[in-house]
Amino acid sequence: MLSPETAGLIFQGLSALAFVWVLFVAYRAWQVRSWPTVTGTIIESRTELDVDRNRLPVVKYKYSVRGSEYVSDRILPHGRLATTGGAYAERVLARFPAGRRVAVYVNPANPGDSALERKMPVFVYLLLLAATAAFWWMGGMFRTGRFP
Repeated sequence: MLSPETAGLIFQGLSALAFVWVLFVAYRAWQVRSWPTVTGTIIESRTELDVDRNRLPVVKYKYSVRGSEYVSDRILPHGRLATTGGAYAERVLARFPAGRRVAVYVNPANPGDSALERKMPVFVYLLLLAATAAFWWMGGMFRTGRFP
């Protein structure tokens, strides 16, 4: 069995990892803001269920850069986002129906790296920061002996 001190350090380590993830997500969104845009076309727009039965929007699009054609499914700067209720997925699909021409943000250093949106939804940051705080708090509770 773990000592309270060890358990506390594990939770506070998880807090540090969650905070690093927040920084990564914010940095990636900041990078995408400076990427140039090209016009692309949505070739597929649907939802799928992940292994946890969360609804995941799947939006595939094609675009061309300097004569080369690319296909991607990255919506947000860091990738895709699954939600349990499906409302987020439906909103994404409504914005990106098949056949629509869209602005695609393309990494000038690697044209195969792209995104349809420049910003992350605010709730993503809030959830990540809440996880960071909860892990830190739990670690402190274990380390001070106030957690059973």
